[in-house]
Amino acid sequence: MRLKFACFCLCLAAAAALMVAVTGCENDNDLSGNEMYITPSSYRFGRTNDLVVSFGVHGAVPPVQWSVSDTAMGIITGVSSNNNAATAANYERKRGKWGVNTVIVRDARGWQASASVSVKEGL
Repeated sequence: MRLKFACFCLCLAAAAALMVAVTGCENDNDLSGNEMYITPSSYRFGRTNDLVVSFGVHGAVPPVQWSVSDTAMGIITGVSSNNNAATAANYERKRGKWGVNTVIVRDARGWQASASVSVKEGL
């Protein structure tokens, strides 16, 4: 009886090891074209003279379209650098407006990524 149990445990351990070896582990930082993101993922304006921050999109299929959730707080302008594909953009905040705004980019596949921009009160 003990021999059968030991054999069963050994077979179970071997099956588990084989399963891990075959399926592997996914590394979130090394996905093969199945992700799209903006860098930086967030930005906080903290000084009065800071008016512009640059963003970049990674993993997008051009052309891309940039937008913001609240144009009263700031605007985003795509910067063409790669065959007229605006994979970078500049966000310009409007003076006297504070709060949180969202930068959004959509690519040719319809995929969307976002980043947040915050402006502390009084700037």
